[in-house]
Amino acid sequence: MLLLMDEVFDLKCRNQWLRRRIVTLLRQIVRTMFGDIVNRRILEYVSFITSPKRVAHYLNVFKHSFWPNGARNDKKLDRDQDTKNRTRVAAKVALLSCLSDELKHIIGSETTRRGLLTIFDLFQRPILNRRLLYVLLEGVLCTLFPDKDMNRLFIKLYSKSKKSDQKNTLNVR
Repeated sequence: MLLLMDEVFDLKCRNQWLRRRIVTLLRQIVRTMFGDIVNRRILEYVSFITSPKRVAHYLNVFKHSFWPNGARNDKKLDRDQDTKNRTRVAAKVALLSCLSDELKHIIGSETTRRGLLTIFDLFQRPILNRRLLYVLLEGVLCTLFPDKDMNRLFIKLYSKSKKSDQKNTLNVR
């Protein structure tokens, strides 16, 4: 999490010396005082969101999203440009207001704003979103099925087969 903060808020720049020092101090304080507490909270939250009751809820929402009233939903709702723009502005406002004022003061308001807008811009790229979804799905599958050696399955899935190499060689000639 701290490495992400370094990257997003660009704390490696030369003109950020004082802020880097403060963040380094905060990092040491957080690690020594709150490391176990934060880890415990994360584990509790993950345990909560992966509980059988929550997973059943997620599956129910998924089912009703794709098959409302038991039938497949073929209609795609097209939103007009004004609705898309309003949603975009609302998402930016929500993201910019999610950090505490104290943290903004320590890191710097402008640095914080630039970092959060960088995150927002990253989530506007469909290819990156798709890749993030796949990585998260792989993580969930590896966690749900630890006895199935899912990592090896994913390596096989992503590797090129000899047949596809032969086809590519024949097509090139």
